[in-house]
Amino acid sequence: MTAPVKLAHTIHHVNFPITDPAKTEKWYTEVFGMSRIIPKGRSGSANAPKIQALLMTHGNFDLHFSPVEHIDPKTHYHFAIEVEDFDAFLAHLDALGVHYDEPYSRPQNNSRTTTLHDPDGHHVEITHHADRTW
Repeated sequence: MTAPVKLAHTIHHVNFPITDPAKTEKWYTEVFGMSRIIPKGRSGSANAPKIQALLMTHGNFDLHFSPVEHIDPKTHYHFAIEVEDFDAFLAHLDALGVHYDEPYSRPQNNSRTTTLHDPDGHHVEITHHADRTW
């Protein structure tokens, strides 16, 4: 019997609208240690890709951001980032002066969570599962 085909492995990236690419790049670099992805082949030649999005990476996950003039405040964009040390990450946010909501725990899966907002108001969930090993 052959093994079933694995159709999906993981999410590669998500894409969110932003209004200020420079501000977004600075914030995600400072808060999450992400770095910008510059696709190879961007020589300006006619066949070079014209990428308008801001592409950011942290090695094992990517975030892409598409510049727009206006973001509808009624739209609820949300993603979650798992951190290795919850208390150390909160101390990092405190040092940067980044406001976050009161942390809470979920005893059912031994996790702790808080939320914050990026410069465009996107809801970013920060979570840590103490029983998970990566």
